[in-house]
Amino acid sequence: MKKMKILVIEDDEDMRDIYMNIFNDIYDLELAKNGIDGVKKAFRGPPDIIVVDIKMPEMDGFQFCKTFREESEFAHIPIIVVSGFNNIEDRTRLFELGADDYLTKPFNRAELLARVHRKLQRADESLKNINPAIQNSKSFKDLRLDSKSRNIQIGKKKITLSFIEFKLLQLLVDHGDQLVTRADILEFVWEKQAVSPRLIDPHILAIRTKLSETPFTIQSVYGKGYIFKRVD
Repeated sequence: MKKMKILVIEDDEDMRDIYMNIFNDIYDLELAKNGIDGVKKAFRGPPDIIVVDIKMPEMDGFQFCKTFREESEFAHIPIIVVSGFNNIEDRTRLFELGADDYLTKPFNRAELLARVHRKLQRADESLKNINPAIQNSKSFKDLRLDSKSRNIQIGKKKITLSFIEFKLLQLLVDHGDQLVTRADILEFVWEKQAVSPRLIDPHILAIRTKLSETPFTIQSVYGKGYIFKRVD
């Protein structure tokens, strides 16, 4: 059976040795020494999952996440950030840039493996649930979400969303005309990571702005959450 491929981006040689000891017998491991090296290797042969440090020369973890998530064909590949820094500002910024998980150093080997396994399992389940007949898409009334390109198609109009915007709208569309609480959004989009609930607001505003010339909107229910609906 073919091994899943994991790309680890880490500038510290001792840490790369640690990752090699953890992953080499389980996954098809590829190592990169900084973000630029990681981008080149990821684009040359996309991995199934990426583990990346934050503080690196030439291109850090923030820049890597931004660059990698700009390529819509890689939207489904999970990114786990591992860092010696643990503050809510870094986590919030990384999640905004498309990271899926955040783990601080020093980490527990079993926990890291469990997180990697969980992300791979969820990514695999998502791909299995895609109906190939509609090419990675799901519909709500006249709106279609394409998870491969992160586009919204409304008639002939096409709108591109960021990684977080797409994930948030996907949840709302799945519950079309029904209330989605802020707690549900935090759990689905940021998977219970320690981020401020206020992080939701700018993404809701950005989606509303992109939907402003369409018959769809996101309705706020004060103190409760949001409802995605068609307004005409």
